[in-house]
Amino acid sequence: MEIKIRIKEWFDGPRDYSEGLNLLKEVSKKGTVLGKLSKGETKTRREKLEYELKHFLGLKVILPPVPSSVKTTLVITSKLGSTPNIEAKLRFSLIPKEKSIDDYPEEVKKLINEWSPLYMNRSKNQKKLIELGEENTPDVIAKRAKLIEKIHEASDRMEVLYEAFKTFETSGKLPENFAPAEKKKAITGSLSIEDLKKEKKNLQASLVKDRNMLEYQSKTKPDDGISKPMPDGPKKITIEKRIKAKEAQIAAIDMEIAQRG
Repeated sequence: MEIKIRIKEWFDGPRDYSEGLNLLKEVSKKGTVLGKLSKGETKTRREKLEYELKHFLGLKVILPPVPSSVKTTLVITSKLGSTPNIEAKLRFSLIPKEKSIDDYPEEVKKLINEWSPLYMNRSKNQKKLIELGEENTPDVIAKRAKLIEKIHEASDRMEVLYEAFKTFETSGKLPENFAPAEKKKAITGSLSIEDLKKEKKNLQASLVKDRNMLEYQSKTKPDDGISKPMPDGPKKITIEKRIKAKEAQIAAIDMEIAQRG
């Protein structure tokens, strides 16, 4: 049966995730995307799967929405001693309108503060994606792919933050497997070659620990060497993103060292 017909029938049916993934594997060569989707069904992965299949069919794609429970609050600010020139701006936050950020402990404040710029940046990238139009020139296709990747990365992290915040609101504590975002260390030309090599060595040691966490749920490899892969969830997603960030930093260090050599 023609693959497009099978995909259309999938959309008309119950949209079984595994069946949809198998269809995508027949028409897509995006190894990274397929790898992520093969980790199991989540709300974000289902949206991504349907996006890719619709894109193959040439259908108009609706980007994933922000969870409906997220509040949009109007914040009014003004400077003391100035004329009544009030600046109004929208602040998108996880906080219910009857609460303020000061009602939460420090670790939850960090989570809340991480959400807002993710929301704003994702909205900006969605707007840029729409402005690209429906042209399929190589330049537009490349720009569209980068924007879509950024949008889905933001959506993945927002889902993790949202679920962690929701858990705190109901239980009074964050999930045990929740990990805050790590700040990326800047690599600058002011560092000496020796410092760059030390930084690379530290990153490599940290990478080993992260990879062990994914493979054994422990920072060190157990004596028996038996694999115990980390189950899908917020912690796994965070560690995977952390690994990619560290790999990018190591690549940047290698490039800096090579250019100086």
